[in-house]
Amino acid sequence: MALDVDKLREGLDHYRTTLGHQRNDLHTEVQEINRSFHALFGAYGGRMAEDLQRHWSDTARWFEEYLDKSTHLDHFLQERIEELRHL
Repeated sequence: MALDVDKLREGLDHYRTTLGHQRNDLHTEVQEINRSFHALFGAYGGRMAEDLQRHWSDTARWFEEYLDKSTHLDHFLQERIEELRHL
């Protein structure tokens, strides 16, 4: 079975596009949740609010790491797609 470079490139390009849409949507959603969280935290206090803040901070950090890694993946895919264009 021969490798079809055009199909591989098209598949990677489609994956990269889908990843970009997903990353943008997730970034928008995280910003909205973050705004809502800060409004909620400003209205409530006490131990429960502090626990929620700690958990949200961990979750927000995880989202930021994911978004950062997906950006690196995007650059990697872009380089590989360009290399395939020249084969």
